Parts: sequence; structure tokens; C-alpha cells
Amino acid sequence: MTPGTRPPIAVICALDDELRHLRDALPPGRQEWHGNRSAWHTELDGQPIVLALCGIGMISASFILYFKRGDPVNFLLTMGTMFFGNVLFPAKVLPPAIAWVSDWFPMSWSLRIVRGALLQGVGFHEVSGPLLRLAVLTALLVPAGLYSAKLSIRKAKQEGSLVQY
Repeated sequence: MTPGTRPPIAVICALDDELRHLRDALPPGRQEWHGNRSAWHTELDGQPIVLALCGIGMISASFILYFKRGDPVNFLLTMGTMFFGNVLFPAKVLPPAIAWVSDWFPMSWSLRIVRGALLQGVGFHEVSGPLLRLAVLTALLVPAGLYSAKLSIRKAKQEGSLVQY
């Protein structure tokens, strides 16, 4: 295996570390209470979304390497997340014809998890559905990000433009 064909080890190590941290924080028998929040609520503050955003970040970086422009991807991701990600308003107020788009943004599921766990104090079983959906999105986005990084790095090496970065 040549160095160019190996997956980026830093990304794999970071993902592995995040998964271990989340796994260690969520066993059902380990829910010590600290005031109104359990220990697992604290761990859900940002861990799941970090994994999903790794995939999106790799896709965005790959776009920059491949096309030498980053404005369109950053704009679409930012505006899409703000509009469809339940950040400015809930997706329920959108017309049904476009409300389904909200389900494809990791921020939407992450905000449901965080709002349920931290603001409403719901148990793990109530947020397990959104957590599973976020895990599925992560399972799709991270390999897509790795694959797009592989393609864009290959093209940049062929053109000799990798030195610019």
C-alpha cells in the first residue's frame, strides 16, 4: 500500500477517539445525577455532531482542492444548515414539500438531541431515535468525505497544484 492510498490516519484516530469517548459515556447503568443533569447529558453536549461534521468538513475541503474555490460549498452548507437545520426555526413550520430536507442535515438531529437532553431533561431512550439517525448520517458522510478527499488529492497531485496549499 502506497502512502497515497492509505486513509488519513489523523481522521481515523480522531473518529476512533470520539466514538470511544461517547461509548464510555453512555452505558445505561452509569447515569449518576449531578443536579438536574445526568453524566450522559454532559457527554452529549457536542460529541455526536463532531463526527458528522468531520465528513462535511472533508467534503468541503475536497471541493476546495478539486475546483480551487470554496465559496459555493461553504455558502450552501451554511445557509442550508441555518435554514433547514432547525437553527432559526423548527422544520415543522416549513411546507411539507421541502420539510423533508431538514432530515438530511446533521445539525437538525444534533439540536434535537441537545435540546431534549439539556433543556428538557429527557432520558436516553427519548433521544436514542435522533441519535441513531445522526449515526446513520455520520456513517454516510464520513466515508463520502474520505472518498472525496482521495479523489481531490489524486487530482491535485496529477496537476501539481498540491504545493499551493
